[in-house]
Order: sequence, then C-alpha cells, then structure tokens
Amino acid sequence: MSFMDDCGLMLEPQEGLSVDEIVSWATYAEKSGFGYIFRSDHLIPTSDAKKEVPSPECWVTLGAVASSTQRVKFGPMVSPIGFRNPAVLANIACTLYSYSKGRAILSVGAGWYLSEYEAYGINFPEIPQRLAEFHEALQIMRPLTEGKHVTFKGKYYSADAECYPKPVPKIHMVVGGRNSQIIRWSAEFADELNMYSPSKKQLEKAKCIVGEAGRKGDDFVLSQMAPFFIGESDDDLKKRIRKYLDENGLQLKAEDQIADFKESGILCGTPDDFAAQIKEKRAAGLKRFYFQLSDPSDRDAAEILTKTLRSI
Repeated sequence: MSFMDDCGLMLEPQEGLSVDEIVSWATYAEKSGFGYIFRSDHLIPTSDAKKEVPSPECWVTLGAVASSTQRVKFGPMVSPIGFRNPAVLANIACTLYSYSKGRAILSVGAGWYLSEYEAYGINFPEIPQRLAEFHEALQIMRPLTEGKHVTFKGKYYSADAECYPKPVPKIHMVVGGRNSQIIRWSAEFADELNMYSPSKKQLEKAKCIVGEAGRKGDDFVLSQMAPFFIGESDDDLKKRIRKYLDENGLQLKAEDQIADFKESGILCGTPDDFAAQIKEKRAAGLKRFYFQLSDPSDRDAAEILTKTLRSI
C-alpha cells in the first residue's frame, strides 16, 4: 500500500460544478492513484460571491461517480443529518455500497449552514438540539450500515428497519467535526473522525478523547480535510496565493498569507516543503488526507499535488 491510498480529493460542487465535472475529477483521482474522492453535501452555494450557479445534489452525483469508476472509494464529506431521515440515508448508502462493490463511504455531520436549511424549508434547531438529533441518528445508522436490524425510538428519530442488500462486512462510517462531544460519539459509533485542518492542539485533544474511548491504531482513523496551496517554485506558489487573495477580496501580501496558512495548519508550500508538512502531520497522528480543490479549474495544481504525494 502506498501513501496515495490514504489520500483523496475533495470537491465543492455547490459552487458551480456540473455532474460531468464531478465525474471527470473522480476518474482523475482513480487514474492518478488516489484512494478517495469526496464531495460536499450542500444544497446551495456556500460562497457569498456565487449565486445562481449549478449545485448538483450530492447522492445523485455519487451514483454517477460509482458508475464511472472501478477502484476509488467515494462519499459525501459530510452529509448533514437534517437533510434526510437517518434510516433513509443509511438505506441510500447501503444501496450505493452494494452497487459499487463496497466502495461507498458514509460520512455524516450535524450541519452548519443556516441559509440552505432556510432555502429548502428544513428545520435548523440550535446547537444542543442538533447535537441530540445527531446522537440519535448515529444510533440508527451504525447498526444499519453493519447489516443489522435496528429498533430505536428516540425524541427526534425512530426506526424499526433493516437495509437490503446488507452491506458486507460493513460500510465505513466517518463522523466530521471538532466538538468534544462529536469526537466522543465518533469513537463510539464510527470508524473515522475527520477534522477540518486541525491544529496540533486540536489533534492532540482528539487523540486523547479517542484513546480514552479505547479506539486507536488500525481500529480507528484520524483524518483531515482542508484546502491546499502548492507551487513548483516560490514564485509559482505566490502566483496562486495572489489569485486566491484577489478572488476573495483580501488585502494581504502573498508572503503573509502563506505564513498564516502554515500557522493554521493548512498545507501550503513548494513540493519539498509541502511533503515535509504532511510528514509532520502524519507523525502527529493523522493517517488520511483529503485535499479540497478550492480552484477546480487549476488542473496544474492537482498535477503538482499528485506528483508530490507519490514521492512521500
């Protein structure tokens, strides 16, 4: 197994990607040797700068990915529980898992983007209730994605169901978040905890909580999802950073933004520096890395990333 097997690309299709473009990136990931391709699960653009652009539905496009690839694993990163009844979501995942011969992954979270809930008339309770709903949902989805019957009656959700075809042996389940309670639940119910660009302090906190729950080593995966910035040279990197600053209306020097990214844990540098940052994160306990394509039009950056990851 190579390091590339623990790496994946992450798409944000709500910002205007077509289904064809999603499939194109999935086939690129597969041909380039990545182990994973993920996409966000959002109903409308999450960028204030983009309006009235295509925002293709997540699980429909994952079906297109399944039918267009043979090896790469795929899933949402992450599906908010509020969008779909958890038993139905587990059923969807089980169907796609069977069709893709065991490649579909179920990644879930509590949801955060109020505007899309309001746009689609979906209830968006305060954080305590969202967390309570999420906990109930995990108690339903985990047994269903293990091929078991679930009988559950909670305050927010209930289920008396079994999913066919049953997943064999089980669907890999990922929980996304950095909240202490969510980390505990990930250790109790999931196979992987995914955090957005965790700092060293946040990673140590997660490792401690997961370890206290008795999950470690091959039994549980710690991963990160984050944007990345890479260039063949210092000048090439600064050019990409300046483009990012211009597109986001930020009045910073490229050098200062690079320093800020590195300080916050976002991978940013020329190939050797980039590889060194990854090695440091791996030594700290991260096993899998999902690279968010903040600029899907920049295929050259993806190629530089691929070449760099192959060298690790």
